[in-house]
Formats: sequence, structure tokens, C-alpha cells
Amino acid sequence: MTEQRRHGKALETAIFDATIAILDADGLDGVTFSKVAARAKTSRPVIYRHWDSPFTLALEAIRNKIRQTNNGHLQDVPFTGQNLSDDLSQVLQRYRVIMDTYSQYYVSLLLAGANSDHTSILDDMFDHGNQENIETMTLILNRAIARKEIKGDTFDDETKLLPFEWLRYHLFTATKVSDNQLNTFIQHILIPVYT
Repeated sequence: MTEQRRHGKALETAIFDATIAILDADGLDGVTFSKVAARAKTSRPVIYRHWDSPFTLALEAIRNKIRQTNNGHLQDVPFTGQNLSDDLSQVLQRYRVIMDTYSQYYVSLLLAGANSDHTSILDDMFDHGNQENIETMTLILNRAIARKEIKGDTFDDETKLLPFEWLRYHLFTATKVSDNQLNTFIQHILIPVYT
């Protein structure tokens, strides 16, 4: 019996799963198109058609892992909070999942990003992530306005990025954020800032 050729999402999933397995076992240096193709049971030309380098493939595989773990993108959160504190907690819990996933690979990505070919890719990724975070905070603040918790959204981008920057700081320092720390940050820092 011959194996049926996979296409589309099934093939992409196999490639991403293979890439993550190699990242976990051998690190970023171990990710090559040959290894990924062999593990995913596909051909190198298939991979070459979709990704410019093992680095870009690794980044997309990590993003895919985050989307799977987090049930979608950060801005896809169906907010269910009763107040600003609840909404902030909900989004930051999900963002913590993103940071926890990136933390497994972050140092090797940054070192590889020092390569001039990869610097612009990482810059674009951070810029895109910041824009998504700003949009998410705008949604949260608009919900707070509708509930009359705050008068209006007069916050600049830096203020909207504050919660995410705080969690990223913990990523850089390789320290985990507990539920208690997150709640304290929301109640004693974020709520006073936004209200």
C-alpha cells in the first residue's frame, strides 16, 4: 500500500512538528531542510518553496506552536471579564503562554538573529507583535470605556505596551511569573495607570 501524499495543512503541520522536534533535540543549529524533510517524510524542494531559510522555518514553527497552545492569536481572545482587571488578567495569562513557549528557544533565536540576514526578520516579527499587542490593549480599553471604568483611550503606544514589556523583561531575565506576581502587577501598577 502506498503512502498518500499530503498537501496543505496536513503537510504544513508535519513540517512544523518535525521542526519543533529537531529544535527540542538539537537546537536551532540542528534545523536543516534535509533533517526536517526526512522527519516530516517530504522532500526538500517542498520546503524550499515555502521558506527562505531554516531560521524562517524555525520561527514559523514556533509561532505555530504558540497558536496551537494558545488556541489562536492573542487578539482573538474572546474577552469574558466583568471589569478591566479581569480582561487584563485574561490577556496576560495568554501572553504568558507565548513568553513561556518563546523562552525555550529565545537565546538561540537572538544569537542567530545577530546574523545580518536574520536581523530584519526578527525586527519585523517584534514590530508585528507590538502592533498586535497595541490592538489587543485598545480592545481592552474600549471595553473599559463601555463599562464606564475609564473616560477614554488617551494612552500612547508605550503605555499600551507596558504589560507586554513587563512580561518580556521576565523572559530576558529567565524568571517565571507566578499568578500572584501577575495579579499584583495588574492591581498595583496597571489598574492605576489605566484608570
